[in-house]
Amino acid sequence: MSALKRGHSLTQLYTDYVQVVEDRDQLKLDKQRLTEYVEQMVDELKEKEFFSDVLFSFCLHIITVAPLLRNQQEEYRKLQTELKELTSCYQCTAKKLEEAQLQKRESERRAGFYHRETSRLKQTCSDLSKQVSR
Repeated sequence: MSALKRGHSLTQLYTDYVQVVEDRDQLKLDKQRLTEYVEQMVDELKEKEFFSDVLFSFCLHIITVAPLLRNQQEEYRKLQTELKELTSCYQCTAKKLEEAQLQKRESERRAGFYHRETSRLKQTCSDLSKQVSR
């Protein structure tokens, strides 16, 4: 709702929504890949059983990956919040569209009634004019 008030079009909101969903999906894939990588490294450690050098390398790797994961988690949370806001805005806009369509149908119905009434009154006027002329 606030995005509409800030001048964003429905198209822009939908585009942003799609981007947020794509970003979220990408973050999920990144998380899955990192998890698989860590599991693979743990399996390798178990197989080779030299924890000293390999464990040190693993710890260094984790230290370098941890900030990346933290940043991705923060970005993911931010995107989730934005997704909720866009979803809410989309639902509100869809409701307004539905109300506008109902109003349009009602206006068209009334216009049809008044058009028929005008035609009927013109015919009545024409008939009365003919009667007076005779």
